[in-house]
Amino acid sequence: MSRKTKYSYELRREILRQYFEEQRSLSFLSNEYLIDEGTIRKWRDMYLCNGDKGIKPINNKYSGKFKEEVLEYYYTHNMLLRETAAYFNIPSTSTITKWLSLYEKDGISGLYKERRGRKLKKKSTKQVYIPSHPPKDIKELSHEEALKELEYLRMENEVLKKYHALLRQKGLLKENK
Repeated sequence: MSRKTKYSYELRREILRQYFEEQRSLSFLSNEYLIDEGTIRKWRDMYLCNGDKGIKPINNKYSGKFKEEVLEYYYTHNMLLRETAAYFNIPSTSTITKWLSLYEKDGISGLYKERRGRKLKKKSTKQVYIPSHPPKDIKELSHEEALKELEYLRMENEVLKKYHALLRQKGLLKENK
C-alpha cells in the first residue's frame, strides 16, 4: 500500500510535460501551480533517472541491503544527496541522511534494524501492591504487607481526591459542608 501523497501522479506528469514539451521554466511552473521550485526540480530529476516510475507514489519500506547499496553508491560516486535520491527513486533526501547517520553511529548493522513505529515504553521496576483477594484482618498482615497496603490505600485516596476536584471544577459535584 502506498502512502498518501500531497500532489497526484497526474499533476506531476502534467507539470513535467509542460516543462519538457512546452519549455516552461521551473520558476514559471512554480508560480503557476504554487509548488516549490525545488519540489518540481526533484520530480524532474527523478523522472530523468527513472522515467514515469520515478514520479509515481511508492511504498517507502526499504530493506537493509537496499540501504547499503544506496550508501555505497553515494560514497563511491561522490554524488549529491539529491542526485543519489533521484537515481534510486527515493522521494526525500532526508531519508538518505538518516541512513548516513545510522551508518556512522551503528555501522552496517544499523541499516538492517527496523526502526518504524512508536518505541515501547519501559515497564516500571517499582512494584505496586494491588489486592487480588479479599482483605485480611489488619492483625493477620505481616509488617511488609501492611506497608504495601497502606501505600496502595494512600495512592487510591489521592486519585479519588483529584477526581472529585475535577468534578467540582466542572460543576458536576457540589462541595460537602
